[in-house]
Amino acid sequence: MKLNDKFIWRDQVFDAELYTKTMKGEQAGAINSLSENGPWNVPGSLIAKIDSTGDFRPFFGDTVVFTLRDESIRKLARVKTLIENNNNCFAKHLDDNQLHLTLHDLSNGNDLSLIKDAMRANQKKSAQIFEKISAFLKKNPEAEKIKMKAISIFPCLNISLLVGYAPASEYDFQLFTALYSLFDEIVPMNFWPRPHVTLNYFKPQAIEPANRKSLLKSITEINLEELNIDLYIRDLNYQHFEHMDFYKNIIAVR
Repeated sequence: MKLNDKFIWRDQVFDAELYTKTMKGEQAGAINSLSENGPWNVPGSLIAKIDSTGDFRPFFGDTVVFTLRDESIRKLARVKTLIENNNNCFAKHLDDNQLHLTLHDLSNGNDLSLIKDAMRANQKKSAQIFEKISAFLKKNPEAEKIKMKAISIFPCLNISLLVGYAPASEYDFQLFTALYSLFDEIVPMNFWPRPHVTLNYFKPQAIEPANRKSLLKSITEINLEELNIDLYIRDLNYQHFEHMDFYKNIIAVR
Protein backbone atom coordinates (compact mmCIF):
# COMPACT_ATOMS: atom_id res chain seq x y z
CA MET A 1 0.00 0.00 0.00
CA LYS A 2 1.43 3.33 -1.08
CA LEU A 3 0.29 6.88 -0.29
CA ASN A 4 0.37 9.32 -3.20
CA ASP A 5 0.30 13.11 -3.10
CA LYS A 6 -2.37 13.17 -5.81
CA PHE A 7 -5.28 10.89 -6.67
CA ILE A 8 -5.57 10.33 -10.42
CA TRP A 9 -8.96 9.21 -11.66
CA ARG A 10 -9.35 8.57 -15.39
CA ASP A 11 -6.63 11.16 -16.16
CA GLN A 12 -8.14 13.76 -13.80
CA VAL A 13 -5.90 14.71 -10.87
CA PHE A 14 -7.52 15.37 -7.49
CA ASP A 15 -6.14 16.71 -4.25
CA ALA A 16 -8.25 16.97 -1.09
CA GLU A 17 -9.40 20.53 -1.82
CA LEU A 18 -10.57 19.86 -5.37
CA TYR A 19 -12.13 16.55 -4.36
CA THR A 20 -14.20 18.17 -1.58
CA LYS A 21 -15.24 21.07 -3.81
CA THR A 22 -16.39 18.65 -6.52
CA MET A 23 -18.38 16.59 -4.01
CA LYS A 24 -20.08 19.68 -2.59
CA GLY A 25 -21.16 20.83 -6.05
CA GLU A 26 -22.54 17.44 -7.00
CA GLN A 27 -24.46 17.02 -3.76
CA ALA A 28 -25.84 20.56 -3.88
CA GLY A 29 -27.44 19.74 -7.22
CA ALA A 30 -29.13 16.67 -5.72
CA ILE A 31 -30.44 18.69 -2.76
CA ASN A 32 -31.80 21.42 -5.03
CA SER A 33 -33.77 18.82 -6.97
CA LEU A 34 -36.04 18.42 -3.93
CA SER A 35 -37.38 21.94 -4.50
CA GLU A 36 -38.48 21.12 -8.06
CA ASN A 37 -42.09 20.38 -8.99
CA GLY A 38 -41.51 18.05 -11.91
CA PRO A 39 -42.26 14.31 -11.96
CA TRP A 40 -40.38 12.03 -9.58
CA ASN A 41 -38.74 9.16 -11.44
CA VAL A 42 -38.64 5.78 -9.66
CA PRO A 43 -35.44 4.07 -10.86
CA GLY A 44 -35.31 0.39 -11.69
CA SER A 45 -32.29 0.02 -9.40
CA LEU A 46 -34.53 0.93 -6.44
CA ILE A 47 -37.25 -1.52 -7.48
CA ALA A 48 -34.57 -4.23 -7.57
CA LYS A 49 -33.86 -3.61 -3.87
CA ILE A 50 -37.19 -2.54 -2.34
CA ASP A 51 -40.67 -3.98 -2.95
CA SER A 52 -43.95 -2.05 -3.18
CA THR A 53 -44.58 -2.37 0.58
CA GLY A 54 -41.20 -0.87 1.43
CA ASP A 55 -39.61 -4.16 2.46
CA PHE A 56 -36.22 -5.41 1.27
CA ARG A 57 -36.03 -7.66 -1.77
CA PRO A 58 -33.33 -10.35 -1.97
CA PHE A 59 -30.31 -8.56 -3.37
CA PHE A 60 -26.92 -10.26 -3.20
CA GLY A 61 -23.33 -9.24 -3.56
CA ASP A 62 -20.04 -8.30 -1.95
CA THR A 63 -18.53 -5.01 -0.93
CA VAL A 64 -15.74 -3.42 1.13
CA VAL A 65 -16.90 -1.16 3.93
CA PHE A 66 -15.82 0.54 7.13
CA THR A 67 -18.02 -0.70 9.95
CA LEU A 68 -18.74 2.15 12.36
CA ARG A 69 -18.04 2.40 16.06
CA ASP A 70 -20.73 3.05 18.64
CA GLU A 71 -20.30 6.83 18.86
CA SER A 72 -20.70 7.25 15.09
CA ILE A 73 -23.65 4.86 14.99
CA ARG A 74 -25.45 6.74 17.75
CA LYS A 75 -25.16 10.15 16.09
CA LEU A 76 -26.21 8.85 12.66
CA ALA A 77 -29.06 6.77 14.10
CA ARG A 78 -30.52 9.84 15.86
CA VAL A 79 -30.59 11.77 12.60
CA LYS A 80 -31.94 8.81 10.65
CA THR A 81 -34.86 8.36 13.06
CA LEU A 82 -35.58 12.09 13.18
CA ILE A 83 -35.85 12.32 9.39
CA GLU A 84 -37.96 9.14 9.19
CA ASN A 85 -40.41 10.41 11.81
CA ASN A 86 -40.94 13.67 9.95
CA ASN A 87 -41.30 12.17 6.46
CA ASN A 88 -43.30 9.21 5.15
CA CYS A 89 -41.44 8.58 1.89
CA PHE A 90 -39.06 5.91 3.15
CA ALA A 91 -38.90 2.14 2.99
CA LYS A 92 -38.48 -0.11 6.03
CA HIS A 93 -36.22 1.23 8.80
CA LEU A 94 -32.60 0.15 8.35
CA ASP A 95 -31.03 -1.59 11.33
CA ASP A 96 -28.85 1.00 13.04
CA ASN A 97 -26.16 -1.62 13.69
CA GLN A 98 -25.83 -2.19 9.93
CA LEU A 99 -24.79 1.43 9.31
CA HIS A 100 -21.46 1.57 7.49
CA LEU A 101 -19.40 3.74 5.17
CA THR A 102 -18.77 2.12 1.81
CA LEU A 103 -15.20 2.11 0.53
CA HIS A 104 -15.69 0.17 -2.71
CA ASP A 105 -18.55 -1.85 -4.22
CA LEU A 106 -17.73 -5.10 -6.02
CA SER A 107 -20.56 -7.36 -7.29
CA ASN A 108 -24.33 -7.30 -6.85
CA GLY A 109 -27.60 -8.56 -8.31
CA ASN A 110 -30.96 -10.20 -7.56
CA ASP A 111 -29.79 -13.63 -8.75
CA LEU A 112 -27.00 -15.03 -6.60
CA SER A 113 -26.21 -17.79 -9.09
CA LEU A 114 -25.15 -15.21 -11.69
CA ILE A 115 -22.53 -13.56 -9.46
CA LYS A 116 -21.26 -16.48 -7.35
CA ASP A 117 -18.14 -16.99 -9.46
CA ALA A 118 -17.33 -13.28 -9.44
CA MET A 119 -17.79 -13.12 -5.66
CA ARG A 120 -15.50 -16.09 -5.18
CA ALA A 121 -12.78 -14.41 -7.24
CA ASN A 122 -13.35 -11.08 -5.47
CA GLN A 123 -13.00 -12.73 -2.07
CA LYS A 124 -9.70 -14.37 -2.98
CA LYS A 125 -8.24 -11.11 -4.31
CA SER A 126 -9.61 -9.13 -1.36
CA ALA A 127 -7.91 -11.49 1.09
CA GLN A 128 -4.57 -10.69 -0.52
CA ILE A 129 -5.23 -6.96 -0.31
CA PHE A 130 -6.23 -7.21 3.34
CA GLU A 131 -2.87 -8.84 4.05
CA LYS A 132 -1.15 -5.83 2.46
CA ILE A 133 -3.24 -3.44 4.54
CA SER A 134 -2.43 -5.34 7.75
CA ALA A 135 1.28 -5.20 6.93
CA PHE A 136 1.01 -1.45 6.23
CA LEU A 137 -0.64 -0.83 9.61
CA LYS A 138 2.06 -2.76 11.45
CA LYS A 139 4.69 -0.47 9.94
CA ASN A 140 2.54 2.68 10.17
CA PRO A 141 0.38 2.46 13.32
CA GLU A 142 -0.18 6.24 13.20
CA ALA A 143 -2.25 5.70 10.04
CA GLU A 144 -4.96 3.81 11.93
CA LYS A 145 -7.56 6.61 11.83
CA ILE A 146 -9.11 8.52 8.92
CA LYS A 147 -11.07 11.62 9.88
CA MET A 148 -14.14 12.27 7.72
CA LYS A 149 -16.10 15.50 7.42
CA ALA A 150 -19.84 15.45 6.66
CA ILE A 151 -20.61 17.48 3.53
CA SER A 152 -24.35 17.08 2.94
CA ILE A 153 -27.38 14.94 3.57
CA PHE A 154 -28.75 14.43 0.08
CA PRO A 155 -30.99 12.19 -2.07
CA CYS A 156 -29.00 9.91 -4.35
CA LEU A 157 -30.61 9.29 -7.75
CA ASN A 158 -34.08 8.89 -6.12
CA ILE A 159 -32.83 5.66 -4.55
CA SER A 160 -31.71 6.57 -1.04
CA LEU A 161 -30.90 9.35 1.39
CA LEU A 162 -27.19 9.55 2.13
CA VAL A 163 -24.75 11.44 4.30
CA GLY A 164 -21.93 12.41 1.96
CA TYR A 165 -18.43 12.58 3.42
CA ALA A 166 -15.00 13.79 2.39
CA PRO A 167 -11.63 13.19 4.05
CA ALA A 168 -10.95 16.02 6.50
CA SER A 169 -7.32 16.72 5.52
CA GLU A 170 -4.84 16.03 2.76
CA TYR A 171 -3.36 13.13 4.73
CA ASP A 172 -6.81 11.63 5.37
CA PHE A 173 -7.49 11.99 1.64
CA GLN A 174 -4.28 10.15 0.78
CA LEU A 175 -5.15 7.29 3.14
CA PHE A 176 -8.72 6.93 1.88
CA THR A 177 -7.88 7.05 -1.82
CA ALA A 178 -4.93 4.67 -1.40
CA LEU A 179 -7.29 2.10 0.10
CA TYR A 180 -9.89 2.73 -2.59
CA SER A 181 -7.32 2.26 -5.35
CA LEU A 182 -6.36 -1.17 -4.04
CA PHE A 183 -9.89 -2.51 -4.46
CA ASP A 184 -10.45 -0.66 -7.73
CA GLU A 185 -7.88 -3.06 -9.17
CA ILE A 186 -10.37 -5.90 -8.53
CA VAL A 187 -13.49 -4.28 -10.01
CA PRO A 188 -12.76 -0.92 -11.69
CA MET A 189 -15.57 1.57 -11.15
CA ASN A 190 -16.88 3.92 -13.81
CA PHE A 191 -17.02 6.75 -11.28
CA TRP A 192 -14.69 8.21 -8.69
CA PRO A 193 -15.24 7.39 -4.99
CA ARG A 194 -18.11 9.05 -3.18
CA PRO A 195 -17.85 8.16 0.52
CA HIS A 196 -21.28 7.92 2.10
CA VAL A 197 -23.44 6.37 4.79
CA THR A 198 -26.92 5.29 3.69
CA LEU A 199 -29.58 6.49 6.13
CA ASN A 200 -32.75 5.34 4.36
CA TYR A 201 -34.07 3.93 1.10
CA PHE A 202 -37.05 5.55 -0.57
CA LYS A 203 -40.24 3.64 -1.20
CA PRO A 204 -40.47 2.77 -4.92
CA GLN A 205 -43.22 5.29 -5.58
CA ALA A 206 -43.49 8.90 -6.69
CA ILE A 207 -42.87 11.52 -4.00
CA GLU A 208 -45.12 14.54 -4.34
CA PRO A 209 -43.55 18.03 -4.44
CA ALA A 210 -44.97 18.95 -1.01
CA ASN A 211 -43.34 15.87 0.53
CA ARG A 212 -40.04 16.65 -1.20
CA LYS A 213 -40.07 20.14 0.29
CA SER A 214 -40.78 18.67 3.73
CA LEU A 215 -37.79 16.37 3.32
CA LEU A 216 -35.66 19.30 2.15
CA LYS A 217 -36.61 21.23 5.30
CA SER A 218 -35.70 18.25 7.49
CA ILE A 219 -32.25 17.70 6.03
CA THR A 220 -31.27 21.37 5.92
CA GLU A 221 -31.99 21.73 9.64
CA ILE A 222 -29.39 19.11 10.59
CA ASN A 223 -26.10 20.34 12.06
CA LEU A 224 -23.63 18.60 9.77
CA GLU A 225 -20.68 19.16 12.09
CA GLU A 226 -22.32 16.76 14.53
CA LEU A 227 -22.13 14.05 11.85
CA ASN A 228 -18.34 14.16 11.40
CA ILE A 229 -16.95 10.68 12.04
CA ASP A 230 -13.67 8.83 12.42
CA LEU A 231 -12.96 5.71 10.38
CA TYR A 232 -10.50 3.10 11.58
CA ILE A 233 -8.60 0.99 9.09
CA ARG A 234 -8.91 -1.98 11.47
CA ASP A 235 -12.68 -1.69 10.99
CA LEU A 236 -12.39 -2.26 7.24
CA ASN A 237 -14.27 -5.40 6.18
CA TYR A 238 -14.95 -7.38 3.05
CA GLN A 239 -18.64 -8.30 3.35
CA HIS A 240 -21.32 -10.40 1.68
CA PHE A 241 -24.90 -9.13 1.67
CA GLU A 242 -28.29 -10.75 1.06
CA HIS A 243 -30.38 -7.58 1.00
CA MET A 244 -29.87 -3.94 1.87
CA ASP A 245 -30.25 -4.56 5.60
CA PHE A 246 -28.16 -7.72 6.01
CA TYR A 247 -24.38 -7.60 5.68
CA LYS A 248 -21.98 -10.25 6.95
CA ASN A 249 -18.27 -9.72 7.66
CA ILE A 250 -16.10 -12.21 5.77
CA ILE A 251 -12.55 -10.73 5.88
CA ALA A 252 -11.19 -8.13 8.28
CA VAL A 253 -7.89 -6.35 8.79
CA ARG A 254 -5.76 -8.41 11.20
